[in-house]
Amino acid sequence: MEWVPYGSAFLAFIATHSIPVRPAIKTRLVAVFGPRGFTLAYSALSLIMLAILISAAGNAPYVPLWGQAVWQKHVAFSGMLAVCLLGALAIARPNPFSFGGARNDRFDPARPGVIRWTRHPLLWGLVPRRRDFDGLMGEDSCLG
Repeated sequence: MEWVPYGSAFLAFIATHSIPVRPAIKTRLVAVFGPRGFTLAYSALSLIMLAILISAAGNAPYVPLWGQAVWQKHVAFSGMLAVCLLGALAIARPNPFSFGGARNDRFDPARPGVIRWTRHPLLWGLVPRRRDFDGLMGEDSCLG
């Protein structure tokens, strides 16, 4: 039962990010709120759900899977480098598959960049949580 709040928050986060942007639903919401109102409401909902998800993740139980080794710190740092690069590439590229992307008219399907691997790279970059690396970093790390 300790995982229910986190699982519920994660499912709600995914639902609030995928359902409102479905074409049929988005069309109706834009008709009600207008384009700017929809963007503001969707942005506010996204921020609220992100805060709820972060809070639930912070309260989720910690389950150590194995003892800690020094090499694991390097793996965690390398993984975070990949995540940061993925996030930077996601923000820098036009992405017509993601809601609210800038410069989507400049998207070239022949040269999709990071979009070739995933339709929403920023979401994949945000999947790892800080708490996943708490045990690896130790008390004296900049993340601990």
